Amino acid sequence: MILKIIKLKSILFNSIHFFSAYIDKFNSEKILKLIFSLIFLIILSYPSFSENLTKENYINNKLKQFLSYDQEFFDSEVDIRNCIVQLNSWSNKLRKSLSQASSQLDSVTVVNKFIYSNIEIKFSNKSILLSDIFLHKKGNCLTIAILHLLLAEKLNMQLFAIPVPEHFFIRYYSSNTTYINMEPTRNGRTYTDLSIINYLKISSSSISKGVYMVKKSLNELLPYYLNNLGAIYYYESKYLAAKNLYNISLQIDAKQPITYYNRGNVYFDLGYYLLSIKDYNSAIYYGLHKHEVYFKKGVANYNRGNKEEACKGWEIAAILGNKKAKKLKLSKCD
Repeated sequence: MILKIIKLKSILFNSIHFFSAYIDKFNSEKILKLIFSLIFLIILSYPSFSENLTKENYINNKLKQFLSYDQEFFDSEVDIRNCIVQLNSWSNKLRKSLSQASSQLDSVTVVNKFIYSNIEIKFSNKSILLSDIFLHKKGNCLTIAILHLLLAEKLNMQLFAIPVPEHFFIRYYSSNTTYINMEPTRNGRTYTDLSIINYLKISSSSISKGVYMVKKSLNELLPYYLNNLGAIYYYESKYLAAKNLYNISLQIDAKQPITYYNRGNVYFDLGYYLLSIKDYNSAIYYGLHKHEVYFKKGVANYNRGNKEEACKGWEIAAILGNKKAKKLKLSKCD
């Protein structure tokens, strides 16, 4: 290590001496830029520093990417640079706290205490934008999961987001096979895989298709985020803007049943019933079995003159508890 430092000093000294010999011939500002560029390249040649810098840039760029959508589509007041500084501050404080953890469970406790007690992040289903985490200390299941993963990347922790029907859990790995599932909307309360699957009635087919209960890295959460942003536009009746975001989301990840359902609703409201039926079928195929899907699929089929398929959809919706579907089935179907 000492030899490396001596070598680095020697290179820097010789480089500066070389450039200073030509200081009179060239613009001094350009010379300084060349010197600092050379210093930067030399530092990057040392693997550990280069890797850390690259990782920091990756994390910061991912945060910028999420927040840039907030700014571009919703005129968010968030200052991205300040958010990066805030994230770095949080990660440094959390790193100190984690140094005292003695076990996997202890580490999970430390992380949860830091996020929910120290910086006081609160759950709010209305806080869809990631910028709400930094501006108002509020987030939904996805944005709180994103915060967990941003911090985990900085601290070299094995954290992933776990999609389930219309929700996310967070999974912390202490080894390749040992992990703990945390509920982001309940201050990180832990649950087993089996309890999640049973409570949410997640089908084995959707798990085998890689839709639910599969770990998602920070880099894989953007399509889910775009889906949520599309939902904001939809509820503002900005259907084309919503559809564009849903399209981009599904181009990135085609296994999102809720996004198919949401885009199907856009087509439904615009009167494109065939397209809405296709999206409702995709939502069902990938494991979204809420009664609203079957109900709206039935209405779309009925509006296209396909009474038989409409009645099939309403029958399933009625079994799942949709009262409107039950009435329509009684009045429209033989």
